[in-house]
Amino acid sequence: MECPRCGKKSKVTSFTYPKIFECEACGLIFLDLPNCLVDE
Repeated sequence: MECPRCGKKSKVTSFTYPKIFECEACGLIFLDLPNCLVDE
């Protein structure tokens, strides 16, 4: 899944629903839901 902030590939950190992704490039954490960012 591409990071919505920087466009690089992100990794899945949780396979529960919704999936949680973390971008290794910019550190953004986001969920596999439309328009749902968890910015920490």
